[in-house]
Amino acid sequence: MEFPFDVDALFPERITVLDQHLRPPARRPGTTTPARVDLQQQIMTIVDELGKASAKAQHLPAPITSALRMQSNRHVIYVLKDTSARPAGKGAIIGFLKVGYKKLFVLDDREAHNEVEPLCILDFYIHESVQRHGHGRELFQYMLQVPEIDLKGSSPRSSKRPCSMPHNWSIFLCIPLPGSQLPASMLLLPPPAPKLPLFLQKERVEPHQLAIDRPSPKLLKFLNKHYNLETTVPQVNNFVIFEGFFAHQHQGPRVLTGPAGTIPLPQNPGGA
Repeated sequence: MEFPFDVDALFPERITVLDQHLRPPARRPGTTTPARVDLQQQIMTIVDELGKASAKAQHLPAPITSALRMQSNRHVIYVLKDTSARPAGKGAIIGFLKVGYKKLFVLDDREAHNEVEPLCILDFYIHESVQRHGHGRELFQYMLQVPEIDLKGSSPRSSKRPCSMPHNWSIFLCIPLPGSQLPASMLLLPPPAPKLPLFLQKERVEPHQLAIDRPSPKLLKFLNKHYNLETTVPQVNNFVIFEGFFAHQHQGPRVLTGPAGTIPLPQNPGGA
């Protein structure tokens, strides 16, 4: 999806995270600022057009994502841009993923009502011309902060060069003590997990903990293929949750340890 302004200059990174303020992202040192002043208006245009494209693809009567809706809700949108060379040199947008925490009343497998506030998938769209290229999974992986793991082998991915190691991995040489029969060995450790965005620092979210608002059949197939989400828990609202959703939803009272012993803390301090 192309626009009449410079998307590459507006979004310096491949994936840009926008909150309800819809402000231009911070620029990397050494990069130039676009001459056009009204960058926020460009972002609003992108959000509006993405929302229209998503509504059309899902056969919805009206968009559920727009700049106005973003500004009136505490939602977060992940925008994926095309980093390949474009003929016009202005870049293009591949798709987006919108999420947010919402208070819901959902049924468990015993048909009991539960009040929860899970992270919800609210809208998701990949441009028709670039679907089935892994872009949707890239957005979900970035949002979930799940590191890429090579499941086909026991060692991390490496380049084709001999004696190479993955970028940012650490190598440790284990030398046995004198007289030991153990051979010397090397240990490879992955880099630390990327820092979670502020809105995700409350808890690490796993795919089965998500609630999806009115998922299309295509999205359900996507979640089944990439995250093995198949068995749903029937609901009476528009949200879909999967088996395992309640595994980490209900936590016991928080405990404060001090000189006087352990003191249970209320679940909602201050009456909040």
